[in-house]
Amino acid sequence: MVNDVTSVTFELPASYDEARSQALLSDLTAALRDSSVRPIGFASREPLAESRSQIPVRVPLAAQAEHTMYLEVSPGYFDVLRIPIVAGRTFRSAEPTGTLLINESMARRHWPNENPVGKMLQILRQGQPEPYEIVGVVRNAYTAGLSDFEPIIYQPVKSTRPSRNCL
Repeated sequence: MVNDVTSVTFELPASYDEARSQALLSDLTAALRDSSVRPIGFASREPLAESRSQIPVRVPLAAQAEHTMYLEVSPGYFDVLRIPIVAGRTFRSAEPTGTLLINESMARRHWPNENPVGKMLQILRQGQPEPYEIVGVVRNAYTAGLSDFEPIIYQPVKSTRPSRNCL
């Protein structure tokens, strides 16, 4: 259990374009990192939030897509919440598009006796499939609810989203 984590939510003005949003997040990350010895991270939703985001995901050989919970996170997110990487790696600061991490529940559901690192899945956006490579698997953690561990995919945080949570 993590007792010493603070969560702050903020919204970026609608006038911020991609470059300005990215600059703000980079400057904020640098300032917080310089002022603290603790890790920091950003996420599209804070842990145990009442709302959830789901996205249609298709795993190769699956007949149809299934809606899966997803979260956008920065490289420090898992360090802040002390969620270990059990296979592969975490996100890098300049992560290319097309990569994601999954939790153990997602790995067990679709690759029960395999290491899913390096495997591909598709995220359907407006009905169009986009390929993503799994670069890591994180331990299941109570971040979505306290009853069970839902399959979750994690994508690198995008600066264009108006609302951000800093941990």
